[in-house]
Amino acid sequence: MPPPLKRLTPAHSSDRQKISPPAEQLLSTSGVWGTKVSAVQIIASRKENEFMNMGKRDHLKPKANVSSYIHFLLNYRNKFKEQQPNTYLGFKEFSRKCSEKWRSISKHEKAKYEALAKLDKARYQEEMMNYLGRRKKRRKRDPHAPRRPPSSFLLFCQDHYAQLKSENPSWSVVQVAKASGKMWSAKTDVDKQPYEQRAALLRAKYREELSVYRNQFKPRKTRLQESATNQCRGLEQAESDTTDGSN
Repeated sequence: MPPPLKRLTPAHSSDRQKISPPAEQLLSTSGVWGTKVSAVQIIASRKENEFMNMGKRDHLKPKANVSSYIHFLLNYRNKFKEQQPNTYLGFKEFSRKCSEKWRSISKHEKAKYEALAKLDKARYQEEMMNYLGRRKKRRKRDPHAPRRPPSSFLLFCQDHYAQLKSENPSWSVVQVAKASGKMWSAKTDVDKQPYEQRAALLRAKYREELSVYRNQFKPRKTRLQESATNQCRGLEQAESDTTDGSN
């Protein structure tokens, strides 16, 4: 009886680790390691590993702030569970109901959630100032892109920040924002109208500038998509050339 055949391995693990990533792509493309694996599949595998490592977060890092709508959504979800504990709604149906409810509430009620979002943002900024861990690199802003306009509430805060800070110099940013939110909630619709008109004018100006920007400059997302497409085409062309040469 002949001896059993030994399983042939493409390369030793230690030898394989010494190969640089570009060489690894070339070797895998030409089929040196047995199974023919494209370079696109290698890139996809690396992206998958990066996605799996995203769950390993720093628990000491401050919790990121959320928008006024998210504050409303969380409050609406808690009330819905209390009022109808046995009713189950899917994510799509619940999001639709929450969006309809958000559009139906008054501006005065929305101002409360805008104030909560302002406080949450100030809390996050203050905690990040004392955070010494690893920070996420911010994406560079396009200098040609127009800045988003402030809301009526933010315009009100800007007008009263200096006064509140001078009257209470020991207050932190969170305390000033909290006082501004209380003052804004106490204002009537007539008192808020000048700030809403200013915000509407700034929004109209922003839309015009954004339209000009989109016509003059290509969006960054489109440039990245074209770059990725060209890279994949080049890898596929190199793979086909290598296959033809081996034949």
